[in-house]
Parts: sequence; structure tokens; C-alpha cells
Amino acid sequence: MSTTTSSRGRARRARPPAGSAAAAQRLEELTAAREQLDARLAERRRREDEALAAYAATAGEAEQIAAIRDAALAEAERARQAAIAEAEAKLGDLERRQTAVLVELSELGRSADELHALFGIPVKRVRAMLRAGRARPTGEQAPAAQAATSENPPAQHGQGCDAAVASEPAESSEGQVPVTAA
Repeated sequence: MSTTTSSRGRARRARPPAGSAAAAQRLEELTAAREQLDARLAERRRREDEALAAYAATAGEAEQIAAIRDAALAEAERARQAAIAEAEAKLGDLERRQTAVLVELSELGRSADELHALFGIPVKRVRAMLRAGRARPTGEQAPAAQAATSENPPAQHGQGCDAAVASEPAESSEGQVPVTAA
């Protein structure tokens, strides 16, 4: 199809010549334009298909990465819980050992106030620890007491140097009633 310019300088189509030759030429022009549009659409469709395939591949990779991440986080949480449990067990053991020392010192005549002053533990906590330490089943000896009795066998029978101290009344620095250690 041919174009001409108008008086204003715009392109415009020339009228097709009259007759069957003109109609055949116009049909060829329309068919060529349609084929060109179809080629563009086919190219666009091909590029869209490639983009969709790339997106689908990244979505699959994202799912795999998320699964790996979730598994790693679950393992880290298990490790964290195990570390917490281990630390709590160790701290519990240390507290039992500290309680045994406090009980032993109390049995040697130290008051809760003196133990507070000595260790900096609040008096209420000292008393709670002493109660818990004294509530042990019979026959279970505090680790500190075991060490003291095994190192100084005569003290078990009241013959060692600790026996005289243990039988003397303990004096409180705050004017409390003296307590006799057992």
C-alpha cells in the first residue's frame, strides 16, 4: 500500500485503485501485516514461555532452600535445647554442691546471716538452700561433708580438732540466740 502526505504533513494512505487487482493487492497487504503480527505474537509467546519456565525453576529452588533452612533451624533448635538442658543440669549440680557447703557450714555453727555476709547470697535464699539441703534423704551425704569425713576419720567419732568446734555454741554477730551445731 502506498502512502501520501496531507497538506498538514501527516502521512495518509492512498486509496486503493479500483477493481480486482486493487482488491488482490490489498489482501496481500493485510495478509502480510497479519503474518507480521502473528510472528511478533509468536516471539512474545516464546519469550513468555521462557520466562514462565525460569520462574518455575526458581520457585522450585526456593522451596528446596526453604526446606534446607527449616531443617537447619530445627537442628539448631535441638542443639539449643540440648545446650540449655546440659547447662541447667550442670548448674543444678553446682547448686547442690553449694547447698551442701552451706549446710556443712551451718552445721559447723554458721548462721544464715553469717553465710549471707560471707557469700553475698540473700538471707532468704540462704535459708531456702539450707532447708533444701537438710531435706535430703537419709544416708545421702553432702559432697563437702563426704570430703571432710573421709579426709579426717577421727572427726567422725568426735576425736578430731573439728569435734570441739562443732560442740561449742555458735555466736551470731547480730545478737541472735546462740545455736549449737549438731
